[in-house]
Amino acid sequence: MKILITGANGFIGRFLVRRLQGRHLLRAFEGNILDEKAIKTALNGTEYVIHLAAELDEDSPTLWKTNVEGTQKLVNACVQNHVPLLFLSSTGVLGETIQPVDENARLNPQTPYEQSKAAAEKIVLAAQESIPVVLLRSTLVIGPNEWWNQIIHTIQKGFPLIGEGKNAFQLIYVEDLVNAIAVLVEKMPDSGEIFIAAEEKPLSLREVHTLIRKELGLFKPAARVPVWAAYLVALFEQTKSLFSGKKTIIRIPHIRRLLRNRNYSSAKLRAWGWKQQFTTPQAIRLTVQEITEKEKTPKTALRA
Repeated sequence: MKILITGANGFIGRFLVRRLQGRHLLRAFEGNILDEKAIKTALNGTEYVIHLAAELDEDSPTLWKTNVEGTQKLVNACVQNHVPLLFLSSTGVLGETIQPVDENARLNPQTPYEQSKAAAEKIVLAAQESIPVVLLRSTLVIGPNEWWNQIIHTIQKGFPLIGEGKNAFQLIYVEDLVNAIAVLVEKMPDSGEIFIAAEEKPLSLREVHTLIRKELGLFKPAARVPVWAAYLVALFEQTKSLFSGKKTIIRIPHIRRLLRNRNYSSAKLRAWGWKQQFTTPQAIRLTVQEITEKEKTPKTALRA
């Protein structure tokens, strides 16, 4: 099958291309997702589209344009060319979930990013009578990307656990996520189907924090700070970044997301043949190892 992947050069996209290579003819969409002509050209000869491209930075002025308007333009082109579409969304559209919820839970997006993904979902689902469309909502993805690089180094520098850390902090390893995408591409569910990709049993934030520390060789119990103190530190760091121009991961929105309960059921996806292959301890070990190994690699070797 000839598959067009938007966001193929991104974090998840690179793993997905590696997963699907040899099984399908892949093409990366390298144009601007807002460029209708570029989309139309890319769709020529395409039999399936996997839409991964998204703006994740909630401070970006192009967040809504990229995630919502870009999705609308892509969906319009898919309808015109009768090309099926798989859209990678986020469990964030469901908001905080203390008890496990499934695909039937009502939308409750809280952040600008989550609101943009919820709006994009509605656009995709509105096209289900014209073309086959599938939504895959992923929980927080762990793997060797810049976001986890910052988290790991922040913990390595001694950043404490915020609050009690008892909230469910459900993750999915990037390899498990791309396997889920591959399953749906190959099994072709009915149009309009929604799936959730998440690890089966979520750990708590404290457990995730402890596992990262152990992989870094930090075996003493982590220090803890009250939530209000963490917000003060984040406010200071955000203010400092305004003057320095350097972005910081210690931000109030990030702390709110850390403290949110994430508890989702992927039973439906499992019923379709997907299996979680990596536990969270394994995912953390692999992520920490890859990030730290990259730092040990000499620059001359990287250039070679």
